[in-house]
Amino acid sequence: LKASESKYTKVASISFDASKAKKPSQFSGKITVKAKEKSYSKLEIPYQAEVLDGYLGFDHAATLFHIRDSPADPVERPIYLTNTFSFAILIHDVLLPEEAKTMFKVHNFSKPVLILPNESGYIFTLFFMPSTLSMHIDNNILLITNASKFHLPVRVYTGFLDYFVLPPKIEERFIDFGILSATEASNILFAIINSNPIELAIKSWHIIGDGLSIELVATERGNRTTIIASLPELEKSSLSDQSSVILASGYFAVFRVKLTAKKLEGIHDGAIQITTDYEILTIPVKAVIAVGSLTCFPKHMVLPPSFPGKVVHQSLNIMNSFSQKVKIQQIRSLSEDVRFYYKRLRGNKEDLEPGKKSKIANIYFDPGLQCGDHCYVGLPFLSKSEPKVQPGVAMQEDTWDADWDLHQSLFKGWMGIKENSGHRLSALFEVNTDLQKNILSKITAELSWPSIISSPRHLKFPLTNTNCSSEEEITLENPADVPVYIQFIPLALYSNPSVFVDKLISRFNLSKVAKVDLRTLEFQVFRNSAHPLQSSTGFTEGLSRHSILNLILKPGEKKSVKVKFTPIHIQFTIELFLH
Repeated sequence: LKASESKYTKVASISFDASKAKKPSQFSGKITVKAKEKSYSKLEIPYQAEVLDGYLGFDHAATLFHIRDSPADPVERPIYLTNTFSFAILIHDVLLPEEAKTMFKVHNFSKPVLILPNESGYIFTLFFMPSTLSMHIDNNILLITNASKFHLPVRVYTGFLDYFVLPPKIEERFIDFGILSATEASNILFAIINSNPIELAIKSWHIIGDGLSIELVATERGNRTTIIASLPELEKSSLSDQSSVILASGYFAVFRVKLTAKKLEGIHDGAIQITTDYEILTIPVKAVIAVGSLTCFPKHMVLPPSFPGKVVHQSLNIMNSFSQKVKIQQIRSLSEDVRFYYKRLRGNKEDLEPGKKSKIANIYFDPGLQCGDHCYVGLPFLSKSEPKVQPGVAMQEDTWDADWDLHQSLFKGWMGIKENSGHRLSALFEVNTDLQKNILSKITAELSWPSIISSPRHLKFPLTNTNCSSEEEITLENPADVPVYIQFIPLALYSNPSVFVDKLISRFNLSKVAKVDLRTLEFQVFRNSAHPLQSSTGFTEGLSRHSILNLILKPGEKKSVKVKFTPIHIQFTIELFLH
């Protein structure tokens, strides 16, 4: 409101509905107007309503009109009103709502018309001419009187039901199952709505055609928007024990139609029929039944053994025995194990060619995904900036202990997994197409304890003279998807090798008869490489001090190293190399 404004400004419209006033104390009161600024005092406007005790009675059937299938003759109905008030009612005017003027006219109204207390009288004649321009009318004729304005309901109805097929179906006027496999069953929901101003009795519902069935799902108050919003709940509901239902005005019913395609082939036509007092509503049903099937290859996929750091995969194929193309809609894992996943192939078409086996995806198993405490292999490589002990003659007392603890901790984790059968895992993948759903493939994976030695673990050297040498070869292969850094360290370089040997004999079930020389350096590991590798961490291939050999194996790479035996004394010698 502008300051110093002399004119009044309309800020609201006040209405009083006497039908909601249940007691005399509600006939009066005050309206409070408050400004946002707290400095202004509130304005209070008292109100008083005079509520008259009585009503104008009428015959409801006289203002209810039914539009039939074919155009009918005009209808004239006299309108009588009964005055229950304690005073005379004088009717000054009768006004038709705008939407009713296409079908109604007021005849024989000589204004004003007087109705004495507790008496009835003829007021006017309502002339009705059916029109296809407006099917349903639910409105009021306005009576202007000396007491108030009265509403006289006027209603026009066909008795017909509105219906539509629920999403995700695009076509709403018929039930289209599309293309179905002969081994498949499919469901579609459709809704009927009573938009008439009267209740309708749904006497029965029937199917026409083989393979079809129908059941009532739900009946509630609402409209098209309400139905679509409650679709998730409706899909789970069922009222299959009911065979009839009464729909009040503004209510709907939802039905589920099921088509079982077994023993059917080709174009399939059917119908749903819903019977009321006013019509037999017929909804067409269409489907194309295709003979054939889709099968996963392999149906049971067994992936190669793997471990954290080694991802394995295998291709998933679909055999299409149908005589037409089939479109892939979805591939998904039914398992919650994130280590199993799939990737569609680049350039792969969505369509499966008829009579062919098509590769549609690769199924992967990555043991390193979210493995947490279960990652039983792999250690972070120390960078140059991080302190580390270089093995040598003066090796610290606890270095071998740390090496062993790391190995034991990881191996214990692996044995715990294996003993609880946690090394064998499986998942289920589902493929859905436009023609067939729930095509399943079982995936089995197995965890393993990896090894980089691909040659015999026991080297046996021939008889060798002192101050002469003989050589044997060890082949190493990296099974992981990441580089592996290897050091060959003679046991003699450890400060307390005897304790370490006892642990090794126990761990690897070595023969205790074998006598291990704890101090000999008569065995040397070497490799001829013209271009030694150097990693970004500063780890360089080749021999370092004190007979230590460094080696880098790239993912999947295989290398050989040689072990040279140069005896100093005439004796039987055993030495262990750690890597």
